[in-house]
Amino acid sequence: MKIKSVKMDKYFELVNPEYVFFKLTPHSSCKNNSSDKLAQLVNKIYLDLSKRIYKEEKKLFFKTNSKVSYYIYLEKNKAEFYFIIPSPYKRLFKEKISDTWKNIEIKEVFTLPQFSKKSTKYELSYKKEDALSLSVDKRNNDLLSSTLNIIEILESEFNDKVGIIYNFIPSSPTILNSFKEYHREVMEKYKKNAPLDKNKKNIWYILKVAFNFLINTIDGLIEQTQKDLNQPIQNNITIIQNRELSKTTYKKENSVLCRSQIVVLSESNNKQNQDVNGRAICESFSIVDEDNSLVYDEIRKDFDILDTTYPVKINETSTVECQNFLQMPGRELLQQFKDIEHLKVLENPVPKELQNGFFRLGNVKVKESVTSAYKSNDKQLSRLGMAYLGSMGAGKTTFMTNNASDIIKAGYGLVNIDIINNCELSDSIKAITPHDRLIEIDCSNPNQLQAFAYNEISINDNMTDYEKISNATLHTQQIAVLLDSINDDTSKLSPKMLKYLYSAGSVVFATKHNASLKDVINCLSIPSKRSEFINSLSDSLKILLEDEIYSLNELNKVEKNGSISNNDSKIEGILDRTIHLKTSSHTKLSFMKSSEDNLNFVELLNQNKVIVIKIPESKFPSKMIRNIIATFFLSKVWLAKQILATRKQPKTFLLFDEFYKCYNCQLLYQDIFVEARKFDLVSVVALHYLNQLTQQCKESLKASGTSYLLLQGADVKAYQDLKSNLIQFGYEEDDLLNLDRYSALALIKTTKNYTAFVVALPNELPS
Repeated sequence: MKIKSVKMDKYFELVNPEYVFFKLTPHSSCKNNSSDKLAQLVNKIYLDLSKRIYKEEKKLFFKTNSKVSYYIYLEKNKAEFYFIIPSPYKRLFKEKISDTWKNIEIKEVFTLPQFSKKSTKYELSYKKEDALSLSVDKRNNDLLSSTLNIIEILESEFNDKVGIIYNFIPSSPTILNSFKEYHREVMEKYKKNAPLDKNKKNIWYILKVAFNFLINTIDGLIEQTQKDLNQPIQNNITIIQNRELSKTTYKKENSVLCRSQIVVLSESNNKQNQDVNGRAICESFSIVDEDNSLVYDEIRKDFDILDTTYPVKINETSTVECQNFLQMPGRELLQQFKDIEHLKVLENPVPKELQNGFFRLGNVKVKESVTSAYKSNDKQLSRLGMAYLGSMGAGKTTFMTNNASDIIKAGYGLVNIDIINNCELSDSIKAITPHDRLIEIDCSNPNQLQAFAYNEISINDNMTDYEKISNATLHTQQIAVLLDSINDDTSKLSPKMLKYLYSAGSVVFATKHNASLKDVINCLSIPSKRSEFINSLSDSLKILLEDEIYSLNELNKVEKNGSISNNDSKIEGILDRTIHLKTSSHTKLSFMKSSEDNLNFVELLNQNKVIVIKIPESKFPSKMIRNIIATFFLSKVWLAKQILATRKQPKTFLLFDEFYKCYNCQLLYQDIFVEARKFDLVSVVALHYLNQLTQQCKESLKASGTSYLLLQGADVKAYQDLKSNLIQFGYEEDDLLNLDRYSALALIKTTKNYTAFVVALPNELPS
């Protein structure tokens, strides 16, 4: 009878583990003081026999053991770090790796750097009994530092490369528990000064045992002789006594084990380099010598990196010893080896409340994921301002154009006061604004010039005399702010001159409702005009303005011939300022114009218009003239928002790049920053660093809950200004210096105070 053979695979199948490969990209903030937690996780993937065998459709499956490996690959100017993880535990280890090195990038890859069969391979194993420990110090990364030094001797022309594989083998509770008994036995041997070498077949070990036997025999004879003679004799010969053991070795008895294998691979087109590089790596492990050390031997057998165990010795390492192996380079090593691929800046996630909105900040990359970030949409926080700190060429114009695009699409009002170069930002905003919403004021165009008047403050015949005077005074207040900006220094009008200015303003605006700055100056400087304005007042207004009329009459100077001239000395400061207005044809024309054709900013902002105000440097080279015009328009915007507060307030965004160049604008911003929220005015300003501002303006900006973007290329002073806020999120000066182009370090206001992250700005102009 013929016997039929049955194939084993029909009834029985081995299931080998599948692995995923994680490539780890370090960051300068990497700390290795908790990497032993990764080693503690290894034993958790051990499956006992009952969990490895299962049956499906009459077929028996047997899961083979799996392992975890940490792989360091080195070439000239390159260091790469990989984890080899069993697929079922991919998520578990990824979370633990992220927890251990919080800011690294973990990327799943499908291949690992390979070595050919011609490579030289070494194993590293304990020199002494496994119960003795290597040096352990959580404060340093000496082994990695020693290992990376090999990079300096690797030669790219010969394709030198080196690999270090730390193969961690999950172990059963039985194996782990048996270590305790073994450890006690070794400690007993230590007490008896017995040799603790692991290799018991070499001549040195045999000589140590023989010598130790001889010493113990002599020591015993001396002890007996001492008893017989009943007198002290020097005993305990200690020529071969073991050195004092470290606390780590004693603690190893109760430590968690993570059994390991260590293999070094070296390959080069130059055989001598291949040998030298391999031995150099092996010898670098001497940095962790203490009670124990690692010795190396060349191995001839081939193996696959995915094999569960390699044909080399297994070391009974504790998890704290494994911390020496599980290390990533931090700031110091990355500065030493600048070519190592690493994350140049810390990657912090975007809080959920900033992941939706209309005002884009850009994209935030955290490891493999990219999240869009927005200014907060919270009802209160959305009213707070933004400050961009960055130099020219950092991308402010493109970014602010994108801001404008978002604002326009959302239907909000927008004002851009542009004093930079040829007003490229205004032109960019103009190009994306619907025609029916655009208001362009080019201050170099005589047809678009505005008279120096605040027609937002209405005065008409339907008002009571008291209302007329009240609004006339308010109008004069704005004129005073404007006149204070007309100076090369920071001096203000004296109280006496303000008395005359307010007197003239009250009379002029109460009489001529569409009056301008020129009318007020004429009232102050020309007696006949002054007389006309006073005589035009109604009797009731003359009574209410009696003090003002009296003050204005003080300016009349009676000459010897009885004629009336003007006492200019009393208003000298005001007249000096008006002379400055006439040094520019554009400001002279604004001074001379009637306010009848002036745009009313109250109406424009109420309609959510997009207003671009262009003050090009090429047409206005005088810093003082730019300051006058910018202050005038800024004060009109601020005044309009205050007036609109009595109605249903529309939200308006105010963009002003490098406003610090206009000193009097800073004086206005001191109030705007603090109070703008309640008037729904959102300031978006740009500067190089905060110390360019006056101290009070800087404090107002900070106190107002402003969010900040420190753009790539920003002066380090920008970081120093906000260091106390940024440092708590892990950001240091180097993070700012290492930003990619068109990215920024963001410090953004949230409902939980501030948050910080790195954002890639939208760098394409909106269409």
